[in-house]
Amino acid sequence: MFFNVCVSIVTALAMLAPYISAQVWALPAMCNIAFPYLYIANIVFVVLWLLQLQKYSVLSAIVLMIGFSNVRNNVAVNLKHEIAKKQNATYLKIMSYNVKVFDLYNWTKNTQTRVEIINTIVENKADIINLQEFYTSPIAPHNNHDTLMTALGYYANLRITKVVNSDYFGIVTYSKFPIVNTGVIEFEKKANNIAIYTDVVVNNNDTIRIFNCHLQSVHLTKTDFNFLRHLKNGIPDTNYNNNIHSIYGRLALAYRKRILQVEQLTQAIRECTYKVVLTGDCNDVPNSYTYTQLINSGLKDAFIAQGFGFGKTFAAPLLPLRIDYVLHSPTIKCVDFEILSSKASDHYSILTELEF
Repeated sequence: MFFNVCVSIVTALAMLAPYISAQVWALPAMCNIAFPYLYIANIVFVVLWLLQLQKYSVLSAIVLMIGFSNVRNNVAVNLKHEIAKKQNATYLKIMSYNVKVFDLYNWTKNTQTRVEIINTIVENKADIINLQEFYTSPIAPHNNHDTLMTALGYYANLRITKVVNSDYFGIVTYSKFPIVNTGVIEFEKKANNIAIYTDVVVNNNDTIRIFNCHLQSVHLTKTDFNFLRHLKNGIPDTNYNNNIHSIYGRLALAYRKRILQVEQLTQAIRECTYKVVLTGDCNDVPNSYTYTQLINSGLKDAFIAQGFGFGKTFAAPLLPLRIDYVLHSPTIKCVDFEILSSKASDHYSILTELEF
């Protein structure tokens, strides 16, 4: 009963996350990271109490009923089926991919990672390609922008946020269609987190605004990740309290910065007179305050329409985190959604097809 009460309280805190800004209170946002597991734990408690014919099942049952609306944003159940395409409609294939600077520092211990990332981008032939944590250089073999421009033959909106010697870091949108306007939403000066928009003309008459965003990262250290792996594998840690404090502090700071960023982003979305597609690495889970603000700005989640399961996009040690999204105006329809399984980056790429 003690554990049941604890799990129910933490689940209730998680359910507050969409409504309480981390500027006010960061704890609900942190609890929300584990919401799918917490919800499942409450289901287990209900079953266990019912098997024992105990009335204590009421506690978790109430939590499950209140939190059911939160489940819809975390889990999608769409069986794959072929959709008949309309002759008078426009279809765009859109990719979003955090490429983790093409494994510049060889985190994967695999010299072919850069090639694998580029092949994933080129071979899927998306009409619009949004890349975050982009890196390029004029020096081969790291001239990623030139390589992609040659392979794709697309238009590009490249925004550089940091330059170190001959290394250029930033964010980029590649478009098969002509680009008529571009813009940037700078969240703060001298920061890598940023959003850009690209207005593309489809079929010579329809202008669509493509947002490409990379919201505030948590910046966990190598020590933090090692601690999480130890926690997952049940390995004792002699510095438990300090590690928890470190992760909590980094999460809280990132949540607070992200609130300010999403306010700027949603304002730009509301002011836009074109149809909108927003993709990118939001660094936040469904039912978060960040996600809720984006949805409340009038966007629909492509994963909910055509995805399946938890939609994990980040290879986290513990949880099935969905932090990369394709969101779009309600007049746009998602007809296909796929999360590609390549593990070349710490993010999986998203490939979706939209009907206009």
